[in-house]
Amino acid sequence: MASSEQLGDIPASMSSPYLDSTKESREALDKKPSLEKIIEFASAIAETLNEQFRFLEEDSEPADQYRIRDHMMQEMKDLWRTRQGLLADLRQYFTDKYIMTNLPGVVKEKSNIMDTCLNELDSIRTAARTTLGNAIRAAQDDFSSEHVSSARRQESRTAALGSLQDLANMWTTLSEVLSSAKIIGDRQHSA
Repeated sequence: MASSEQLGDIPASMSSPYLDSTKESREALDKKPSLEKIIEFASAIAETLNEQFRFLEEDSEPADQYRIRDHMMQEMKDLWRTRQGLLADLRQYFTDKYIMTNLPGVVKEKSNIMDTCLNELDSIRTAARTTLGNAIRAAQDDFSSEHVSSARRQESRTAALGSLQDLANMWTTLSEVLSSAKIIGDRQHSA
């Protein structure tokens, strides 16, 4: 199994496409936490992950076809950096307490909406921490081995990209559920 050192931990000073793409949303939420800012951040995360998936699926090609394994290993290192940034954001901005603090009071009373938000967050945490992490590690292991066929390497890469796409879809669902909560809160407030 590949270690996180092989895959590359993100130093605080290091940039990544994920961190760069979500920087404005993160800064806006730092200035003034609100449900609206959380929704915007969740949507930005979904969009960023979808863009990364599209790039890796459609446009990512090695400069030298003889270095395809090295190229795929670099893709997985980049995907690992995305995962690390995502986990940091989950720990800071998408805790149950942080979300609950910013939900309108009327939504807290409607436990089905609140439960849906918290369940989706649990699914996202599991997908980011475990599913995507394991897929990246498996791909890294396959790319590192001389004895693995190119077909299996491609399958491993496809599995990691599939995990990324699933995670993007979960973030879209979370932003939709949070948007519904905001609408309910706005209606109650204006009534």
